[in-house]
Parts: sequence; structure tokens; C-alpha cells
Amino acid sequence: MTIGGEVQRTLIRDKAQALFMQISFAKTSVADIAKACGLGKGTIYLYFKSKDDIVLAIIEERIAHIVTNDAAFFDDPAVELHDKILRFVDELVDESFALKDLIFGPFENIEGRILKDIFFKYGRFYDWCIDRFAAIVRRYPPFLDRPEGGFSGDVQEFVELMIGRMLLFLVGRDWNDKEGLKAIVRPLSLRLFDSLIAAPSIVGT
Repeated sequence: MTIGGEVQRTLIRDKAQALFMQISFAKTSVADIAKACGLGKGTIYLYFKSKDDIVLAIIEERIAHIVTNDAAFFDDPAVELHDKILRFVDELVDESFALKDLIFGPFENIEGRILKDIFFKYGRFYDWCIDRFAAIVRRYPPFLDRPEGGFSGDVQEFVELMIGRMLLFLVGRDWNDKEGLKAIVRPLSLRLFDSLIAAPSIVGT
């Protein structure tokens, strides 16, 4: 893609994100996005196949932003692994709420079960969470020498259980209780990590 084309793609992505956050994905049309960009509706389809494609581009940009902002923290060997786990969990909660706002807007009280649909429809974020957590943990002994198959399975189970606990919390609560969710899942994440991932590594040494 040319530099001009990348500029147009970025403009469309950013304007769409602002509209999604303001009035929701469902209520924003491609025509709305085109108008916000000062472009014809057909021009949008030169850069994105659909609104879903735009959402995926937004998620990719958010992931890139997180990685850039957190590089120094997660690359620092002096930072304790448990501190990195807690930051990972905080970001998991924050980004889950951001995805909710992106799809549904800030004005609707959506039940927690809807988050499951978002994770599966836009699975790039879910896959990235698993890869990111594995990369965080792999830097610390004794995880360096664990066989890839068993380790990857444990990491995936950890992330799935954390998401499941988040959903359980949100099903019967207000979507806006983000700090309440963090208060529940932060200590749980350390207990789950110690029993599911750390314990097998210690036993295997």
C-alpha cells in the first residue's frame, strides 16, 4: 500500500473508532464513517472490506500501542513476575471494557455474556493475550525449560479461566464496575498462576 493509501486507511480507522465509541458500532454506518472522513462511501471499501474489518484494524492498532507503551516494563528483568502478571490482568480488563465500548458504545448497559461473543468474533485479541502472557512468563526460570506443548496448554487455560471469571462477575453486574472486577481478578490471577503454571514447573525440576 502506498504512503497516501496508508494515510487514508489510518484516517478511516481513527474516525470510525471515534464514532464507534460515541454512538456504537451497531448504530454507525459506513456512510457515517465516510462523512466523518470527508470521503465518498465507495472509497471506504477501497481500504476495508466491511465494518468488521475496520474493527479488526482498530484492535491491531490498540495491541501495537500497548506493546510499545509496555515494552520497558515487561522487558525489565528486575521487575518481579507477579507484578507483570498483575499488569497483564489489569490490561486484560481494561481492553475488554474498551472492546465493549467500541462495539456497543458507552450508553448501553450490556450483560457480561456479550463479552464472550466479542472475544470469539474478534479472536485476534484473545489469541494475542495468550501469546503475550506466554512471552511474559517464558523469560523466567524455571519456565524457560518447560516443554512447549504442556506450557502452551497451561497458558491458554490460564487466560480462558481468567476470561471466564470476568464473565461470571459481569453477568449480574453493571458493566461500569471495572475497578470492582479488577479487585476480584487480580488476586485470583496470582493464585491461579501459582497453582496452574508455577506448580507444574516446580514439580518438574
